[in-house]
Amino acid sequence: MGVWLTFLLKFLFVLQATWVLASGVPSDDSSRTFLSSMNSDLPDGAFIATNLSAIVDLADFLDETPGTNVTHLLLSDSSVQDLETNWGLIDVQAIVKAAMNSSTDDPHDIDKDLLFEEYGEYLNWNAHADIDITDEEEDALSFNRKLTRRYKRALRSNPVVVSRILNHSAPTLEVFSYLTYMPQEWEIRRGPWWYGNDDFNHAVPSLLEYKYPHLRELVVRDKIAWPYCPRWRSCVPDGPPQQCNLTTSPFPSLSHLHIVMQQLHEPLPSLSSFKELPSLTNLRLSGTSLPLELVPEPRKYRTWYQELVYQVKLFLSPPSPKANPIPSNLTFVVNPEFPMDSSSLRRYTEDDEDYNRYIERLGTLTDSFMIRLIWPSEDNYRKHGSKLGMYPLEVAIEDFRARLFNTGQGDWVIPEGTPWRDSQSDWWWNNEIPKPLLSIRQW
Repeated sequence: MGVWLTFLLKFLFVLQATWVLASGVPSDDSSRTFLSSMNSDLPDGAFIATNLSAIVDLADFLDETPGTNVTHLLLSDSSVQDLETNWGLIDVQAIVKAAMNSSTDDPHDIDKDLLFEEYGEYLNWNAHADIDITDEEEDALSFNRKLTRRYKRALRSNPVVVSRILNHSAPTLEVFSYLTYMPQEWEIRRGPWWYGNDDFNHAVPSLLEYKYPHLRELVVRDKIAWPYCPRWRSCVPDGPPQQCNLTTSPFPSLSHLHIVMQQLHEPLPSLSSFKELPSLTNLRLSGTSLPLELVPEPRKYRTWYQELVYQVKLFLSPPSPKANPIPSNLTFVVNPEFPMDSSSLRRYTEDDEDYNRYIERLGTLTDSFMIRLIWPSEDNYRKHGSKLGMYPLEVAIEDFRARLFNTGQGDWVIPEGTPWRDSQSDWWWNNEIPKPLLSIRQW
């Protein structure tokens, strides 16, 4: 009896294994690191992968089940936990401050003049600072270097992994969010930054190499969603800046486009390029430069006399109202970057325009050109800081699910209210600058 029982158990085990291999579906779906209908409340065809290992797991799954229908896809190189824990990196500055029992900005702040008087001109300051590093600090630095190296290796292979996913999903995709949050310094570049190649300008891996006949909504964070164009306006010294043109052929059905750029300062396509997208009805720009048509012309230098004559001419012969460059059927939403990260403001403003004047001018544009303005979020800044706070991952997932389950408009909610018309003293960044809860750490 025992022999027959053993034989029966072995036969059932072989039968189960054969069925799993034949169907191509793993026997334990709960072990998957991405979210789908198999292990969450997502409907069939919807997938969410929120770190590099989960993206690899999803690519392997699609390779094993080539008939899987993917309609809604969210890919992020980081998870919410990664962002909350700074990708597991140790806060070295906290260790140093604890060891030195000091709250100064520079934990190694030592009176150099006193040291010079004691040791003379032959003092090697770098060597002196090195011997003050504690063992705990050195261990933390070593741990961070090893962990960062692992992330860099994973990022190096990530474009190939994403290409495997798009190879399966592009023909059926309807909604696609591709989000990156890892520091730009972790990406491995294969050549000089000025080359016009996808490997050099942070293009979405293979995004433009596939056809998306059914793609309606596209969200891209800190990646280029269009072909390379000249970075600097000085490329055309005797004429208007060159424009970055979109490739429209992959997106015949694209109606909603959301572009988020916080680490990358690449020029945007012109509004005339967006017009070439035949189905585009909603465009949102978060933390980006403005399209060329909305950038003020550089102010020419004039002497006081020339300026007086110029102003008199304007008074006597006012210029004709500027035509609205925004298509009438396009809902255009702008979410400006945070004021604490506005060092690149000259990308889209006059040289002497500060952040308050920029926001004020955006408010003017909302009245004249029907631009919808999303007010910079103090809550997102407090929680994530100026870079990661621009469209944080939990907000992106919430918007994705809202559109998926038809519980809201997600990214495309039209903001209400006109806070830019309030007194500038009431704008939150003009009061005491809030300190982010997540301290800025060294990679």
